[in-house]
Amino acid sequence: MFFNPVSNHEYAPYNTQALATAAEGNGWRSPEFAGFHQWIKAGRVVKKGEKGTPVVFFVEKKVKDGDPVKVRKVKFVFNIEQTEELQREEAE
Repeated sequence: MFFNPVSNHEYAPYNTQALATAAEGNGWRSPEFAGFHQWIKAGRVVKKGEKGTPVVFFVEKKVKDGDPVKVRKVKFVFNIEQTEELQREEAE
């Protein structure tokens, strides 16, 4: 199953198809996907020119009058094979 190694979150079934298609089409064998800034936090950087895979997630949005509503957001994630270790001088 596809998961985010930074947040230890397993991707929802509705995102699995997009991630599986991207992995198969690009020859990635790893099931690890995370966002651009998450990879930096984990000590990795996305390689120049790499394209992310869109995933859908839902967040609660506060509204002035009434209960919060869930809204759909799209985020782009990158497979670990699209990243490389962050060099120490890049981190500073």
